[in-house]
Amino acid sequence: MASIPWGHNVVLLEKVNPAERIWYIQQTIEHGWSREAHRRGEKLELSEEELAFYEALAANDSAVKVLGDETLRELARELVKTVRQNVTIDWTVRESARAKLRVMVKRLLRKYGLSAG
Repeated sequence: MASIPWGHNVVLLEKVNPAERIWYIQQTIEHGWSREAHRRGEKLELSEEELAFYEALAANDSAVKVLGDETLRELARELVKTVRQNVTIDWTVRESARAKLRVMVKRLLRKYGLSAG
């Protein structure tokens, strides 16, 4: 926890359940998430995982124009749900699991009229 600012640690301790805290710390370090990102997630009523998908989608201006903010939030929630439901920890099937997830994400993006590219 020393790799992120103290104020960020406080936010994580106050608002994130213990089971998810380590993941958030790792993601914060890896992706440079700020306290502001946590606040944006709260404002948009998105979890950190949902916010990560939301921001990736919102970076595509045409996605924002075509779908609008509320639909992007809904899509981000569905993406997180899909990934969580299909994650496997059986490393012997890792590549097939990744391929299956890619197909599911692409289907979901197509459902909303977006391309996976």
